[in-house]
Amino acid sequence: MSIEAVAIDLENHPLKDAAMKIGIHKLGAEQLGKVGFNLAKGKSDIINQIKGMQVGENDVWIVTYPRSGTTWTQEMLWNIRHGVDVEKSKTVDIDEKFHFLDMDFLDVEENKKANTEYAISRFGEDRNIKTHLPLSLLPDNLTKAAKVVYVARNPKDVVVSYYHHQRLVKSSDLDLSFEDFVRLFMAELLPEDPYTAHIKEGWSRRNEKNVIFLWYEDMKRDTEGAIRKLASFLGKEMSDKDVELLLDHVSIDNMKKNPAVNHQDRHEKGHFRDGESFVRSGKSGGWTKYFSAELEGEFDAWLINQFCQSDVQFKYQ
Repeated sequence: MSIEAVAIDLENHPLKDAAMKIGIHKLGAEQLGKVGFNLAKGKSDIINQIKGMQVGENDVWIVTYPRSGTTWTQEMLWNIRHGVDVEKSKTVDIDEKFHFLDMDFLDVEENKKANTEYAISRFGEDRNIKTHLPLSLLPDNLTKAAKVVYVARNPKDVVVSYYHHQRLVKSSDLDLSFEDFVRLFMAELLPEDPYTAHIKEGWSRRNEKNVIFLWYEDMKRDTEGAIRKLASFLGKEMSDKDVELLLDHVSIDNMKKNPAVNHQDRHEKGHFRDGESFVRSGKSGGWTKYFSAELEGEFDAWLINQFCQSDVQFKYQ
């Protein structure tokens, strides 16, 4: 059954002016599926193609809401699958290591399927696939047939990181305030929203055999433990030396210096602004420097309403 798109009507919305500073709303945006996933108009055929993909036992999928430690975890996964070859890893761009399906619909002006179609053509091989789509918009048998790594991060740090990311991409306006951005997040009007439904879907599948659910905050607190968990999940043995080597390779300082993961090419192609970095602080708890007491109170009330019937427990440090 085809996933239908519904246009987002901002005409009388109190956040219309703020929303129009975000790329997808400038040309018109739509919502898809039962969760109301946000993307630029005219892209639903790509989502339907992804939903219908064949999934294999050699696949490793990383599924996250944006700015949840995705790239960091990708670099761990690729090295675990490739014998911790960190020197080679520095020469292979992250978008070559993983098929990033979302790139086909994140470009608001072009309608392309290159990433998805290439991933489809490699069915049966050892594919690494990345997406920010919620599980309900991915192949129905995904968690039965493939290995799925789901990484979640607390919403306060997510919204801070996502704010900086929107300041990085040239499709969004620089004069969008942090306060308005947070309110767009709560109104579920950002690209690839909604956060709440995404987390709830991932959390509900956390005990499945082929799913590993990780909190970003736990991974930061014990990165060695996270690496060993991922290796065990993928059925890979790692020596203490390899673990130590990978720990150093994925340290925040080395990630920020590594052009293969920091998307230096997008700066060179003019897609990213100077002054912001794709790999930013890599910390937990940085949100405390951004939220006023009033905004935090508003945000906390929204969170309680969204998760009052869920047993999700966020970690803020």
